[in-house]
Amino acid sequence: MPKPLIELNTDLSQGIRLFMNKSLLISFIFIALSTVYLFSQETDEINELHEERLKLADILFPVKENEWKDLRTAFLKVKRENFIDGNYRSIAYENMPVPQSGGLIQPSPQMIADILKESSIRAMSRVLLIGRNSLYINRLISELTENLYVSDPGIIMTNENKYNVKNDLSYYAWLESAPFNTIIIFGSVEEIPQSLVSQLANNGKIIAPITYKSGSQILVSAMRFSNGFEVTCIGDSYIHSLR
Repeated sequence: MPKPLIELNTDLSQGIRLFMNKSLLISFIFIALSTVYLFSQETDEINELHEERLKLADILFPVKENEWKDLRTAFLKVKRENFIDGNYRSIAYENMPVPQSGGLIQPSPQMIADILKESSIRAMSRVLLIGRNSLYINRLISELTENLYVSDPGIIMTNENKYNVKNDLSYYAWLESAPFNTIIIFGSVEEIPQSLVSQLANNGKIIAPITYKSGSQILVSAMRFSNGFEVTCIGDSYIHSLR
């Protein structure tokens, strides 16, 4: 005997509800599995980058060389991949420069290490950095001293910064805070600006990438003495122009 129409509608409603419940359950399981998979992928990437960071730290700041202990600690703490455009994140710990947006360059870890080693930064050191795209090296230096003064048009002062920032690009930005033990020019120049000489403490250093007319670059250190300067080549350089 055929079921009444009311009973048919009731059976249909129950069937729809059952189908919807199953669909929701399947959707929930799919989302959960996808989340687990993505989390696993992200965890694998984090672990891989950590291992690569350790390997590079062993090359740049060997454990046996206690002189670089503080630099090694800072290098391991400040993650380079967080300061690199996403497309290049996977090669963060290849010892090579990485292109950034706006024609800027994130220098190789070797160049960063050369700058930091030559700077000989201690807790009470006063450091002036003038440049562009300097967030990564600023964070490293701020692990070594609280007396960091930065002039970079691409950085805005926030509560996260553990250093002093002016959002411009000027050799005179922090004139009132001179003299400095170390002045770092984070961008290539044709010569060391004379306007920075008066801001350097005696026995202090100006570290800068110098570009020759041929287009090649070299990283130099100019140490100030009472009777002049001593200029030393400290390594190769590949970085964007300061201006």
